[in-house]
Amino acid sequence: MKINENLIYIFLLGILAGIICVRCVNHLKKSPKDMYIDNFEYEKERQK
Repeated sequence: MKINENLIYIFLLGILAGIICVRCVNHLKKSPKDMYIDNFEYEKERQK
């Protein structure tokens, strides 16, 4: 049984899009307090 090449590309692109969406949603769900702490840690590391 031969699988269409375009179908494979569309499937992989869909998986990639799904992963990107999940990462974006998790980033948006992060509370502003956590983002401030992450930024503070980053600034602290930069000053060393």
